[in-house]
Amino acid sequence: MILLPETTPDLHLSTDIFGDKAKALLQKYYGYTEFRPGQLEVIEHVLEGNDGLVIMPTGGGKSICYQIPALIFEGLTIVVSPLIALMQDQVSSLISIGIEAAALNSHSSADEIRDINSRIQDKTLKLLYVSPERINSPGFRSFLKTIDLSFVAVDESHCVSIWGNDFRPDYVQLGSLREELPHIPFLALTATADLATQEDIANQLRLKSSKLFLSSFERKNITMKVAQGLDRLGQIVRFVKANPGSGIVYCLSKKSTEQVAEGLSKRNIKALYYHAGMSAEERRIVQQKFISDEVEIICATIAFGMGIDKSNIRWVIHYNLPKNIEGFYQEIGRSGRDGLPSKSLLFFSYNDYNVLSDFIQKSEAGEDFKRVQEEKLDRMLEFANAQGCRTNVILNYFGEFRDKNCGHCDNCLDPPKSFDGTKITQMALSAVVRSGEKLTIQLLIDVLRGSHKKEIVDAGFDQIKTFGVGREHTEFQWRDFIVQMIHKGYLRIDFVNQSVLRQTPLSEGVLFGQTKVQLVHFSDRAKEEKPVKVVSKRNELEEKVFEKLKSWRLEMARSEGVPPYIIFNDNTLKALATERPIFLFELEDITGIGEVKLKKYGEELIEVINSTLDPKEHKSVKQGLTYLETKKLLQSGKSPDEVAAIRNLGLSTIYSHIGYLYEKNEFDKIFDLVTHDEVERVHKSASKLGEFVKTSPIYEDLNEEISYEKIRLALSVIKKDF
Repeated sequence: MILLPETTPDLHLSTDIFGDKAKALLQKYYGYTEFRPGQLEVIEHVLEGNDGLVIMPTGGGKSICYQIPALIFEGLTIVVSPLIALMQDQVSSLISIGIEAAALNSHSSADEIRDINSRIQDKTLKLLYVSPERINSPGFRSFLKTIDLSFVAVDESHCVSIWGNDFRPDYVQLGSLREELPHIPFLALTATADLATQEDIANQLRLKSSKLFLSSFERKNITMKVAQGLDRLGQIVRFVKANPGSGIVYCLSKKSTEQVAEGLSKRNIKALYYHAGMSAEERRIVQQKFISDEVEIICATIAFGMGIDKSNIRWVIHYNLPKNIEGFYQEIGRSGRDGLPSKSLLFFSYNDYNVLSDFIQKSEAGEDFKRVQEEKLDRMLEFANAQGCRTNVILNYFGEFRDKNCGHCDNCLDPPKSFDGTKITQMALSAVVRSGEKLTIQLLIDVLRGSHKKEIVDAGFDQIKTFGVGREHTEFQWRDFIVQMIHKGYLRIDFVNQSVLRQTPLSEGVLFGQTKVQLVHFSDRAKEEKPVKVVSKRNELEEKVFEKLKSWRLEMARSEGVPPYIIFNDNTLKALATERPIFLFELEDITGIGEVKLKKYGEELIEVINSTLDPKEHKSVKQGLTYLETKKLLQSGKSPDEVAAIRNLGLSTIYSHIGYLYEKNEFDKIFDLVTHDEVERVHKSASKLGEFVKTSPIYEDLNEEISYEKIRLALSVIKKDF
């Protein structure tokens, strides 16, 4: 069972207090006004001293579920993380928003370790990321018992389970740590875990008072598409041209990563490859170029991307069939982490399935493990062959049962068009039978289309009755039809005997006309994707501001030595480009800008945006920029009279600007222009008269002793501060 009831310590704080403090910290550090679904419930559960298991999709906000409690707890929070790159990325992100964090792993120097120890003793360090190898060492276990430890989070917790897609023996030892720290809450987190893996995580980590927090696995911002594995490179080129931005092409072999990267480069699409055969330094350079946006496309084996929190990856392509749904869904989740629309393209062929199945059977693993992996591979095959909603296949696999269409997979967006495929199926079955069941998928296609390849002629297949009967259909169409026949059970692949096609018990009914077969046309999906052209002036302006902000972000990232997404993610830049704030106070309403980043980057952001705007395009822009011009002159030391003269504006107008700027926290030297005593006199007069806007009655009530300009400033102070 996941739920293991046990008494937990009472921290003497109400849930309401937890919630209010958590929301305040979310706004202060992360720049968000609301939690995502499920986050606050997890946070409150942990703060009450309970263990928990969080299953939340990549990009769903898992890290906030333990980072916010870490800020509220008085002591240190330990985060167990499997990858050094992941630790470094998280620590950089936290430091950038003003949170004290550090990482301890095999690469940590003696000086770094001393600094970490000092910060722990001083209680200034809030989060410490630790590798499982480090936390399992006897010395570190003893050290934990000497410090003020409040909380332990186990990230990527599926690594503890043999049923997961990335089992790591070091994670299993974390169960004994749970026993050694009985009064410390433990939180396990992962993006993908089926029911068996969820159960195993809770048991292996020995979680207590544990509650399962299961967010929807659906990734609504990712559009999924499956395509036949024909002319893969050509399809990738067309896809990339239609979908600009950062992307990853996952390949099954090291050789494939190099070939695809080379093929793209020859077509003037800059791409690099990444695989285990490269040196550590070569891999580091490639990864750094990708996260710093120097190169947008990486062709890599599946290890790439783990530990990279790059939020602006817009698409993921699987050049080959993945080995299981967990791995596939984790990998496509590396796109769209900023919540913006992203795409997944999966190429599928039965040859990929055969290769993966062969890997499993030839491995030295136990038979039970092999059986489970074969079953997982079969589920991946079913996903690739699905004719209904693909998202539902995934959700049902993870135990989130639903039959409503998702609206963001190819089968929902472009439903397959069925037709009577009985004759086509009879052609294929007849050719298989007349050949003596000696045809692979490719040979069957060649026979049906009348190919005179040497292999066909030598075997005498050009003499059988069905040779060339299917010339009207393309190779792509025949391959698709045959895959459907296999999926429907009219043909099977004999993997043991050179993958030739065999009849099944259902074949005879089709051959003799007793069974009708419905097939599906996928031809419309083969059309080349075309980029959507931006036509409106508003969209053109947004894109112009967005691109300028991206250039600024890249410059800042290089100067600080961090990835661009650590500065701001694309979602925040998009919001800035859409809203186009021209004052600092307006930045407070932009998602992803907390106090630290507002103070650090606010002025520069305003400068970048304002330098792109044309006052002629909109009245509000013109008005905002005139306030801004007054502000700049005042900051340069000019008096209101001098500003009025320079700008050729009335003095009363300049004082109106000053009052507005003060109200919006854009000008703080107002008491150089009006005294506290004058403000108090205006306040009393306005309160007596009941007038807070018009200056004339107040001017007369004060016997004309305070000027109209000063009254305007005093009213701004009253409006803002009283």
